[in-house]
Amino acid sequence: MSTVSNQTVRHWIAPLPENPAETASRIRATITAPDFPKGSEWYRQGMRLLGTLDAWRAGTFAPATSSIFKTNGNVKLGDAIAQFSAVPANIAVCPGAGDCLNWCYSTRAWRYPAAVYRQISNTVALSCEPGREAIRQAMGKLKSGTVLRLYVDGDIHSLDVLAFWMDEIRKRSDLSVYSYSKSQHLFLALDNSGKFDWPANFRTNQSSGSRFDGTSIADRFAKLDCVRGEFVAVAHKGNKGKTGTKRSKDYLAGLREAGRVATGAKNVFACPGTCSDCLPRGEHACGVARMSGVTIVEGIH
Repeated sequence: MSTVSNQTVRHWIAPLPENPAETASRIRATITAPDFPKGSEWYRQGMRLLGTLDAWRAGTFAPATSSIFKTNGNVKLGDAIAQFSAVPANIAVCPGAGDCLNWCYSTRAWRYPAAVYRQISNTVALSCEPGREAIRQAMGKLKSGTVLRLYVDGDIHSLDVLAFWMDEIRKRSDLSVYSYSKSQHLFLALDNSGKFDWPANFRTNQSSGSRFDGTSIADRFAKLDCVRGEFVAVAHKGNKGKTGTKRSKDYLAGLREAGRVATGAKNVFACPGTCSDCLPRGEHACGVARMSGVTIVEGIH
């Protein structure tokens, strides 16, 4: 066995976020089995992760063995945008998920042990004070002016976690933070919890595929000060090219028209394929205030 199957990863993450001890137990049972290759990265990185999870469960601080914020980019985000990911494709950790559970792209990363273990480590970190301290320390090391995307994988799973992030983002007013969220009910609950001001350096996108699509919850969420606008996946048959490459003008024109038809919106921006320079001056459309109210569309691929 040189790889771990998606089915096994789903078995590992099923107890999260409520029972990280069971997740640790399942990982340990898999990678310490007699036939598991002890020289593999799945084993080496897994054993390091288990050491950290054991310490956190005991209430002891330990730095995360995986980088909490990935800063070396990917083909779409590039190196200019720092990334935070958690466990995806699980209704307990993506409580607003709807149709997207049927085509979750994040599971593609499960081919790589570093991606799986980072998702698990970050999800567990949010559930305990030692883990949150590790997040604070990692966030403190991000350079001033950094653009941070929260939840490349996964989503905000509780009101407490949302409040934690907003507090930390407010402390780092020199960062520009954005996300895509389907956990609309949690944002509304925090907004209604009393006098609360969303951090000026945070924007979230109303991501399609939520179980709240077409409901009053979605309507109210769209009016929150922190919501930039809709980000909608639409069917489009054009050739979008390779992931992480700029798309042709013809493709983008067709995508804009498909977006207008699908959403009824007049002001539509077609995702050009690369995040860190999709607007002039190296800006990212999904995270800047001047794109508020613009419907951004992405072709389903």
